[in-house]
Amino acid sequence: MQTVAMDVPVDQKPRENVSRGKRIGWGGTGVLLSLYTISGLQLFLAHQYSAEFRSFSRWQVFVFFGFAASYFVVATYLWSQWRPLSAAVERQRSFRVIVTSTSESHARSTKQTVIHHAFRVRDLLKMRGEWYLWKFYIVEITGLVVQIINLRSIYLCSLPAWVCATVCALFAAESVFGAFALTRSLTIGLRNQLVIVDICMDVLDTLLPLVGTFAYGVYIPVMDLFQIVIWPSLVTISKLRSIYVEILRKRGIKKGHAHEDDIVQAQKESIPPPIRRAIFYFMVLYAAGMIMCGVWVIVAEQVLGMNDCRRFNAGERIWDSCEIKSPLCNHFFRPNCNCAVITMRGHNLTTLPGVLSAMSALRKVEITNGPLAKLDDHFGKNAKKLSVLIFDRNRLTALPASVGSMNSLNTLYCMFNRIHTIPKQFWQLPELFALDFTSNEIGKTFEFADIKLPSLRFLYLTNNTFSTFPSSFSGARDRLPSLVVLFASGNKVTSLPTTIGSFSDLEQLYVARNALNSSTAFPGEMQRLGKLYRLDARDNMLSSLPPFLVNMDTLMSSKGELYISGNPLCRKNWADSSSCPQQLRDVLAKPSAGCTAQCASDCLTFWSGNDRCDPPCNIKPCNYDNGQCEFR
Repeated sequence: MQTVAMDVPVDQKPRENVSRGKRIGWGGTGVLLSLYTISGLQLFLAHQYSAEFRSFSRWQVFVFFGFAASYFVVATYLWSQWRPLSAAVERQRSFRVIVTSTSESHARSTKQTVIHHAFRVRDLLKMRGEWYLWKFYIVEITGLVVQIINLRSIYLCSLPAWVCATVCALFAAESVFGAFALTRSLTIGLRNQLVIVDICMDVLDTLLPLVGTFAYGVYIPVMDLFQIVIWPSLVTISKLRSIYVEILRKRGIKKGHAHEDDIVQAQKESIPPPIRRAIFYFMVLYAAGMIMCGVWVIVAEQVLGMNDCRRFNAGERIWDSCEIKSPLCNHFFRPNCNCAVITMRGHNLTTLPGVLSAMSALRKVEITNGPLAKLDDHFGKNAKKLSVLIFDRNRLTALPASVGSMNSLNTLYCMFNRIHTIPKQFWQLPELFALDFTSNEIGKTFEFADIKLPSLRFLYLTNNTFSTFPSSFSGARDRLPSLVVLFASGNKVTSLPTTIGSFSDLEQLYVARNALNSSTAFPGEMQRLGKLYRLDARDNMLSSLPPFLVNMDTLMSSKGELYISGNPLCRKNWADSSSCPQQLRDVLAKPSAGCTAQCASDCLTFWSGNDRCDPPCNIKPCNYDNGQCEFR
C-alpha cells in the first residue's frame, strides 16, 4: 500500500517568555490534577487492601502501588518539564504524518535494527502519527468488551439497579458518540473530544466500586477490584499525557489548525472503509445492547425478581429487606430472587428462610435484634463473594461449617449471642478484617483454635469464657501479623501469653475484668509493643505494675493511656509510692486515666464523645453514648 507524507508549514514563530499558567492553561491544569487524583486513588486502594500499609500478602497491592507511582511520576514530570516539552513542540516547524510506502519499508528493513523499528512504530501510534486512530479504536473496543465483562460479573451483582441502568446509559452514550465521529469529517477538536470522553468513562469505571463500598458498606474483594481497575489504569495514563502535549501544542501555535484537521482526517483515512464500517456497526449494536440492558435491569428489579421470591416461604419479606436487589446476577436471561445487601433490624425469625441459602449475589447480610437461633448448614455456600455478616443481638449458639469456607468474608459481627461453637476452618479465613464476638460463650473453641488470619486487624472477644490464649495466638507472618486492636476484657485470663510481644502493630489492648495478678499478668516480652498507646487493665488483681512499662515509649508518651481503676494498687495508692517510677506516675496522673473510675465496666468515659455508637456506653451512667446509638 502506497501512502504519502504530509508536511504542513506553521505560520507562527514559537512564543518565548510565557508563564507556566498561560502555557498549560485550565485544560493542562485539569490533566495534571486528574493524574494526581488517580495516583491518590490508587494509593488509597493500596492503603485499604494492605491494612493501612501493614500487610502485603496480596500481590494486587503492589500493582496499586505501581500505578500510584506511575501516575505521580508522569504528572510531576509534565508539571516540571512544561518548558522543555513546549520548546520541543514549537521546534517542529511542520506537522508531519509519518508514512512510508510498503516497498520502501521492506527495503529498509534489512538495514534498520529492531529497536529502530520499535521507535518508528511508537511514533506512528502517537497522537499525531498515522496509526493513532487504529490504536484508539482497538483500545476503545477492548474497553467496551471489558465493560461488558465487569457489568455482568461485578456491577449487576453488587450495585443497585438504578446505578447499573445509569452505567448502561452512559456506556451507550459513549458508544454512540464514537460511532457518530466515524460518520463525520474528523477534526482535531472532535478527535480530542473522543479521547476526553473515553478518559471520563475510564475514570468512572475505576470509581464505581466505591459506590457500593461507601454507600452500602459492601466490601469489594481485592480480585474483583483488580479486575475493575486494571484496564482503565493501564490506558488512561497514556491518554492524559497525549492530551496534555496537545494542549501545549495548541496554546503554543495558534495558527494552522485547519492543516491539523487535515492530519486528523488523514489518520481516519488510514483505516480502510470496510474496517471503519465494521467499527461503526459494532458501536451501534453495542449502544443498542446497553440501552436494552438498562431497561432489562429495571424491569427485572421491579417485577421479575419479586415474582420469583414469592415462590419461597418468607421470600417476599426477604425481597423487601433487600437494599441492593440483584436479580440478574449470574443469570442475566433468567431473573431470580437474588440480593447483594440484606438488612433486617428487628425481626421475629428463629431460622433463616431457605431462599437466603440459594442466593449467589450476597455481599452483605445484616440481621439483628431478634430471636434467630440457628443458621442453615448451607448458608452462604452459593455466595462466593459474601464479605460482611452482622448478626448482633440474636440467640445463635453456633456458626455453621459453611462460614468456615467463606474465603471472601471481611467482617463478622456477632455481639450479644450465645455462641460457643465455631468451625475450625473459620480461624483461617484469608480476608477476615474485623471480628466481633463480644458477649458470647466462647471458651474452648478459642483456646484450641489454630489461628491463621493474616488480614485481621480488629478482634473483639469481650465478655466470654476463655481462660487462656491459644498457642497459635501470635503476631507471626502466618498467624496474626496485622492485629491492631484486641479486646479481651471480661474473661478468665490470669496472664497474657509470651507471644504478646510479637504483635508489632498492636495499638490498643483491653484486658479489664480478668484474673490478672501482678506476678504473672504481663510478661517481659510485652515491652516490645512499640506502637501500643492504650492499655486497659481495670478491675483485676494488680497490686503493682511491672517497671518495664517505662520502656514502652508510645505508652509513656503524651499519647499514652493507661487505665487501672478497680485494682488493689489503686486502693493502696501504689502510684504515689516510691515503687512507681516517675514516668509511669505521670501517665497514671492524666485526666480520666489511671485510677479514675470510668462510667461503665466495658466503657471508657471519653468514648461517649467520639461521634460513633459504642454499645457498652449506651447506658444511663454514660449518658447513652451522647445519643450516638440508634437504640437504648
